Amino acid sequence: MKKVLLRIVAGLEMYLEQIREFNANFKKLVNYMAFFVEEPLADKLPKPTPEPDSNPEERYLESEMLTIKMVCSILKVSRSKLYDFKEKGELTFFERPGGGIRLCPEEVERLRYCYSRTQGEGVSI
Repeated sequence: MKKVLLRIVAGLEMYLEQIREFNANFKKLVNYMAFFVEEPLADKLPKPTPEPDSNPEERYLESEMLTIKMVCSILKVSRSKLYDFKEKGELTFFERPGGGIRLCPEEVERLRYCYSRTQGEGVSI
């Protein structure tokens, strides 16, 4: 009987040692997590590098840029409405050296989405 009790006590001591190790590791984990809570994780992430050609006119080929007529058709608006969008800063017009105006497909798509949502037409892609 004494041997059985000694084995039980030894087993309990091993169990308690495992609990102590777990608690120590848990405290380390909590301290590590607290480090990120005190200093926001966003500050530790690498900053995105800006694109070298941030000018939309340089990112697209001439054939990819859109004409006023094409944009009016895509947005289903009049030419004067496009100029209103330009005045509000929602569209950028790029003048070609030989005359004519081109628009960035990226801006037109963004505006198409926003404009269709505000008009209640939904988005049709």
